[in-house]
Amino acid sequence: MKRFSRLLQYILPAALLCALVPGRPLAASEKGTIVVVSFDGMKNDYVHEHKKELPHLNKIMKHGFDAKDITLDAFKKGWITRTEYEDISTRFARWVQNVSLFIKDRYKPDLLMFYEPQIDHEEHAYLLTDPRQPGYSDKKAKTYAARIRWAYQLADHTVGKTLQSLGENDKLFVVSDHSMEPMHTGLSPNYELKKHGLLVLKKNGEVDLDRTKAYAVASGTMAHVYINLKGREKGGIVSKQDYGNVQQEVAKIFSSVRDPRILMLRAGELAVTGTCTPLGRFTPTYSAIVVAKPSSTLANISTTCWRTDWLFTFPS
Repeated sequence: MKRFSRLLQYILPAALLCALVPGRPLAASEKGTIVVVSFDGMKNDYVHEHKKELPHLNKIMKHGFDAKDITLDAFKKGWITRTEYEDISTRFARWVQNVSLFIKDRYKPDLLMFYEPQIDHEEHAYLLTDPRQPGYSDKKAKTYAARIRWAYQLADHTVGKTLQSLGENDKLFVVSDHSMEPMHTGLSPNYELKKHGLLVLKKNGEVDLDRTKAYAVASGTMAHVYINLKGREKGGIVSKQDYGNVQQEVAKIFSSVRDPRILMLRAGELAVTGTCTPLGRFTPTYSAIVVAKPSSTLANISTTCWRTDWLFTFPS
């Protein structure tokens, strides 16, 4: 399944490009619609593991190309029941599905794409499958697994209805923008930079850019480390002559993190860029990339500059 996922990353753009690049004019009887249904956060191996419960998604996987509102937050806060939440989400998914397929049948576009977020919402909140995760228990894991299964079954229903709508010349791609892993370990890159003196805080806890040489901006399992370069950053203090030295110091800091659970890149492997050229006022180039191992995450600068042993809480 991993091979399939990698193939999808490379073949799908090429397939769509071929579909959009003008070629031999087709007769009316040859024309069909390419339908792309995107399920946010879908794990490709989940479908394989639950194929009996997800017959339509499994059919696609087997054959492939050739072959803040009244939402989850409201349920977590107790404003609505789980049943009400699932009813609301189901109606939303059905509406998107019905409108999208109506557009396909009525207007016969060359390309139709639509999107459902339920898998992403459930897995972000309830992917509790690893005993190393904080708050893990067999009972809670079983409850959460049922909620995730509901989201995949919702997706499976959408695929089934879409398959029924396909004509002889229509093609269907089922895609996802990312997968999910259970998260059990966290690291704050800015804590590491602060510990080694490259990042300095004011008394109120804000970053003191007048004394900070480097800071990190993280998202999920990757963090970009920015060097506070003179002439590029507002209040920059690092000269171009000292840029390389600070960059190597950043690499040394993260290469020395000894917890084998956290960072994928070891000594000598930390990815660094060799440029200090500005890309624009709001897009400074990063100076190093830190990558976490699967099931670990990196905290953003807005989250914490202090050491965090666990970054995750799971609702009941």
